[in-house]
Amino acid sequence: MNWFDKETKKIAIKNKRKLPISTIALSPNGQYLAYSLNEIGKIKLYLYDTQTGEQEVILKQGYRNPFQATDYNYPIVAWKPSGTEFSIIYEYRDVIKFMTYDLNTKEKRSEDLDPQYDRIYSAEYYNINDLVFSGMVRGFSDLFIYHTLTRQTERITSDFYDDLDASVVNIRGQKGVLFSSNRKVAKIEKVKLDTILP
Repeated sequence: MNWFDKETKKIAIKNKRKLPISTIALSPNGQYLAYSLNEIGKIKLYLYDTQTGEQEVILKQGYRNPFQATDYNYPIVAWKPSGTEFSIIYEYRDVIKFMTYDLNTKEKRSEDLDPQYDRIYSAEYYNINDLVFSGMVRGFSDLFIYHTLTRQTERITSDFYDDLDASVVNIRGQKGVLFSSNRKVAKIEKVKLDTILP
């Protein structure tokens, strides 16, 4: 099966019911595609092999709820640089879950993220063991490094500005993190919120 049509520039994903695709992430070697379909709250995350055309369901979560606004932020998929594992961040009963799937062993490992996080907006592996993500804590969105081996978190930013869409880049041999923000200057400084009322 040819998974990419060069004429239409479309990826051949089975979606007869035309459900919204809320997540799509290609493996580093381009062989696997992780994507999710969201049916007003009922989520299925698939792993699609672009070489064989076969796919399998990795995660089923949620239920159809026509009375509540659909959350298209989750699940979030982040591929490890090796391309043999990827992680899934999703929410289950108001608890943020962190799952890792091994393509070779088919093993799934799941754990709860630290309850300090109200929400995770984006995630990407910085190296084979550490993730960079943007998340909300106490109403403010900041950037964090999550060490998967120790389950410890390290803050990159800590201020009242919005820091979103963290992406790992390599520019002229230097690895770094790009992100979008509403801060007025490019320099990252620790800024305290003014609590004095006018």
